[in-house]
Amino acid sequence: MIKTHKKLLIVTSIIILLPTVAGLILWDRLPQEVPTHWGFNGQPDDYASREVAVFLLPLLMLAVQWLCVLAETFATKNKHQNPKLLGLVLWICPLISTVCMTGVYAWALGYTFPVERVIIPVLGILFCIIGNYMPKCRPNRTMGIRIPWTMLNEATWVAAHRLTGWIWTLGGILILPCALLPHPYLFWCFLGIVLVMTLVPIVYSAIHYYRNR
Repeated sequence: MIKTHKKLLIVTSIIILLPTVAGLILWDRLPQEVPTHWGFNGQPDDYASREVAVFLLPLLMLAVQWLCVLAETFATKNKHQNPKLLGLVLWICPLISTVCMTGVYAWALGYTFPVERVIIPVLGILFCIIGNYMPKCRPNRTMGIRIPWTMLNEATWVAAHRLTGWIWTLGGILILPCALLPHPYLFWCFLGIVLVMTLVPIVYSAIHYYRNR
């Protein structure tokens, strides 16, 4: 994966670290403690030092990015995976990092930035895009619905990922208007949809496996 997506990996890694550059530019304007977590009411409920927010949070996100890349690179069963799907995975961390750190800096500077009303539609769109590629995901050890019965039976894998593609695309569309709901219904609606998107493929794949083994 590193060789085939070298340029994209460099670009996405730089994007993940851009909030650190922004933090250095804003350093003198940032308070000693900045918000790093928001509650169901949309208000900050946890804080961290300016140093942690500016340096540690982007580095942690970069570490997650590279852990995913290394896991994908050394997975022996992933050599023939869809390259577009692999490229898509590289954009998840930069996207989340950019939105979340924008919210952190905005709140720290006194601006009310609705992080949840931005990140939820972004995740909805992301689910739609991933859902489109799910049916093309081949059996592997790092991506997809990797549970015992899909890993043991290729036909179950294919069936489960075809269904997952439809469910995730539909779920992503349904998630979009959740951002318009008042608190705390916004979060409960989002979590409910994600729970259905997660459980239905698992249950379906189990039924498919035991019926066709």
